[in-house]
Amino acid sequence: MPAPETPNPPSPDQTDRQIRRYWLAAIAFSLLCTLLIIVLIARSMLGAPLSRSNQTIINSPEELTEYEAAYQRFADAEGWGKLQYVPTGVYVKSLEFTGPYNVRATGYVWQRYGKDIPPDVRRGVVFPEAEKPELTEAYRIKQGEEELIGWYFVLNLREQFDYSRYPFDQQDVWFRLWHPDFVSNVVLVPDLKAYPSLNHADLPGVEQGIVLEGWDLTESFFSYRPITYTTNFGFYETGVTASPDLYFNVGVQREILTPLLTQGVSPLVVLMLVFVTFLFFTRDHERRGAFGLSWSGVIGVWSGLFFATLVAQSGLRNQVKSESFVYLESLHILLYPLILVVATVTTIVVVYPGFKILKYHDNVVPKLLYWPIVTSILLIATIILFR
Repeated sequence: MPAPETPNPPSPDQTDRQIRRYWLAAIAFSLLCTLLIIVLIARSMLGAPLSRSNQTIINSPEELTEYEAAYQRFADAEGWGKLQYVPTGVYVKSLEFTGPYNVRATGYVWQRYGKDIPPDVRRGVVFPEAEKPELTEAYRIKQGEEELIGWYFVLNLREQFDYSRYPFDQQDVWFRLWHPDFVSNVVLVPDLKAYPSLNHADLPGVEQGIVLEGWDLTESFFSYRPITYTTNFGFYETGVTASPDLYFNVGVQREILTPLLTQGVSPLVVLMLVFVTFLFFTRDHERRGAFGLSWSGVIGVWSGLFFATLVAQSGLRNQVKSESFVYLESLHILLYPLILVVATVTTIVVVYPGFKILKYHDNVVPKLLYWPIVTSILLIATIILFR
């Protein structure tokens, strides 16, 4: 019986061609993940901020009339009686972020009181989010059967913003408006007639050419938000103790160039340096010496990169001061286990040079997996935060 034929081992040229195919596949997969990341981020930047999901946006007089009718039906069912509507307008002259959750604003707010509003109903407006608001009456005139009152305001607003998508985040700077009389059945409504255009992109109610450092103004609009209060504010009698809260919103989009250059380049460079040193680290002592890559030297470089990443993340957290994870941090958090794994693989190559998986074509398997793993993890983080 003839002896079974032993398959011939692949030639060096065949092995090199196979490795090149693996590299092309790894590069293609990494580029695909990168493209998906870009698409997800771009789509989110064209959409609305996360905080806008639970609002009723007023885009036209018809929508306002419909909202008033719906709320009047609700008031009738609760036995509150007829509601009294006070048209209220806002004009913002300046905005400035003085902290991650603080905004300073100046401008004008006005109200129109018709003849159906009793004279004993207080005139005025309250900004409940503002710390020590300054309101100065600017004008008070009669217009037909209406009384028009305007105030100049200086506000320091304390608001909760969602920075989870930083630096690709969008925010709404809002002006929450209350009437000072809680039990008069007064409901504030936007004074839509005061604005020539209600197109969000035309920034109705916002000073043209307003400068907001680090942000671009994208839109402005009125809306109502349902607020559940855990108190009746001490009013035990029947009547409206909590009306729908009127908001004037200014949408802003972060200018991404500065944070990407100052905080995004550093971890990307670290990713590249870790890969380059890992790529050229070889089991061959002579080739390793030609590149000047000793085991201790490589470990020292990665240790320095580890602490540089730690410092960069700390600076990012100190600047953003977000209570939750922010998207740009995914690069820093990814680098910690990545450096540890690469250092471990390099150590195994030195201590156990005959390790089967790492022995194949001079440790090519983990090198091939480096960018596909990196881009896959970043894609998962992007899907979670930008879905």
